[in-house]
Amino acid sequence: MHLSYPAQTTIIKVPCSSMIRPEWIALALESGFDGVFVAADGTDCPYLTDCTNRTAKRVREAQELLSNKV
Repeated sequence: MHLSYPAQTTIIKVPCSSMIRPEWIALALESGFDGVFVAADGTDCPYLTDCTNRTAKRVREAQELLSNKV
């Protein structure tokens, strides 16, 4: 979608949300980003049938990674 976002918003597009690495989320937050929003296609993902489960696992791994660094 062509939505308007504030200038300080960074959008990174990936073919499938399950491709996001936990280290990327941690790096963004450690680098000063206020937050990371991960959106998934749900059951409409053209690449994987279990995209949402894999994406959820990646986010959980990122949360664990960040909690271990505190």
